[in-house]
Amino acid sequence: MAPVNRLIVRRRRTDRDYLGKLLGLLPWCATAVVPWYQMAKNGNLVSDMPEFITWLNGHPAARALESIADEGDLLHFLLCNSGLPDLAEPSLALVATAAAHCSVEVPQALRGDVTGVLCQLLTEPALTQPMLDLLMRLAPHALEYLGPDIAPGMDKELSLPEGTTARVLSALVTHPQVRANDRLRRLAWRSAKHMPTVETPANSAWRGVSRAVMCALSMLLIEKGYLEMPYGQSGRAHEYALRNLLVACPKDEDI
Repeated sequence: MAPVNRLIVRRRRTDRDYLGKLLGLLPWCATAVVPWYQMAKNGNLVSDMPEFITWLNGHPAARALESIADEGDLLHFLLCNSGLPDLAEPSLALVATAAAHCSVEVPQALRGDVTGVLCQLLTEPALTQPMLDLLMRLAPHALEYLGPDIAPGMDKELSLPEGTTARVLSALVTHPQVRANDRLRRLAWRSAKHMPTVETPANSAWRGVSRAVMCALSMLLIEKGYLEMPYGQSGRAHEYALRNLLVACPKDEDI
């Protein structure tokens, strides 16, 4: 079976609204529809996706599947293969990003999972300020994910004025001649009680099709006015990148 990203690039897509719908429904298919489809197929209730849609008997899921039925091979791949972690976390990141930037409430049942994904992105750093604000609303003590706050204890142990260690750590990780590792950066951010943010959701945390999903989401949010154009990127360059993404799912190094 061809990898999912190869199936994506086989079709040219020029409808931005359709692309947004597709990006939202693919993770849903991978996580929510797959178990039901495989159960129905293993029980000989259905033999393919059209029969599955009929079997759903007007359920909203049937209408959602019908809206992307032209995807053919891609839908067949998603529905016949379980275990697609490449799309699992991006599906939650889609919810988190929409909730942060579009004033959408995070469903109660997803709050724990969304918090977990945002905490993982916390250390890249890969969160915009609205995404960080959302994380702090969902989990006020989320900065503890970075590790312990060692600054107060170090100040006391070395008889330093309060706040000295925190300022030194912050200065170290931003000094041009210091190559701070992840551990040192986390200690500095934790002690400063402040996290750096990015203008648009960073794509470096994802790989393959997941990375393309998050890149496309950022571009669609820019198109709709929920995000600013990335600093230093011209409108023409942005349009060129978006056009390429509508045509095909780019390789990691192209995103």
